[in-house]
Amino acid sequence: MENKIKPFGLQRNLDYFKVNFILMWKSLVEYKMNFLGAFIEQIIFFFAQFIFFIVFSQNFAKDIGWNVGDFLIFAMFADLVIVFAGFFIWKFYRFQSILVTGKLNYYINKPMNSMYSFIFSDFSYRAFTMLIMNMILFPIILIYFKISFVNLLLPFILFLFICSMYIFAFSFFSCISFFNFGIANTIFDSYDTVLHGISKSYPAPFFDKNVVLKKILFIIPIFFIGSLLIPLINGSSLNEFYFQIIVLLVFNLLFLLGLIIIWHYGLKRYEAFG
Repeated sequence: MENKIKPFGLQRNLDYFKVNFILMWKSLVEYKMNFLGAFIEQIIFFFAQFIFFIVFSQNFAKDIGWNVGDFLIFAMFADLVIVFAGFFIWKFYRFQSILVTGKLNYYINKPMNSMYSFIFSDFSYRAFTMLIMNMILFPIILIYFKISFVNLLLPFILFLFICSMYIFAFSFFSCISFFNFGIANTIFDSYDTVLHGISKSYPAPFFDKNVVLKKILFIIPIFFIGSLLIPLINGSSLNEFYFQIIVLLVFNLLFLLGLIIIWHYGLKRYEAFG
């Protein structure tokens, strides 16, 4: 019996995701040193992060009304956002190289949506390893600090929107390389500079209700963890709840539409050099 080519649609997209996930897993299993390196890196990161936030909580807990558990849960959520999104988008760090060498042809010539083909391929085994470790450690922390898993339903849904915002925003700004190779790097460098400046007065910009800059910080996905998720989890008072939800959803929509538009017009300018 001849194998029929599956038509366009959800089933083909799911099969594409499954095949690429299996390839990533086989690569991770075959090159065990890659797994070991990512494992050791995350262990060291966890240790340093926990020490930092424990010491940090001893100095600032009373100022913002958090306890040690809140700080550690914040740290876990923040890292989860980065590695979950990184599983899909860390490839964008080499997007400029992919354009210059013409390797993008490998993705846009497939019989499916080219943007989907690129994002849901070549998954990061490092991010996957770190994600698994987070998923093992996170429940332990929640149980230790007696956090009810029932209270995590809404925060988990919002967490997915935070991750999607991170994915759409990072992808959007990376795709600016379609038009100019230097602009995307400049944006990311400026973003890092702003974050570095904010960190000097941390935690005031994130938690001080009277800081005007707080409104601007909505562009930073991790901001929503401290401002939205942690208060929901520990049952404390939450200011501007619906406003934050609306802002989160609007940013998701804007970055997604922006990504679709810039990808569509970027492909028209794309030239393969390899």
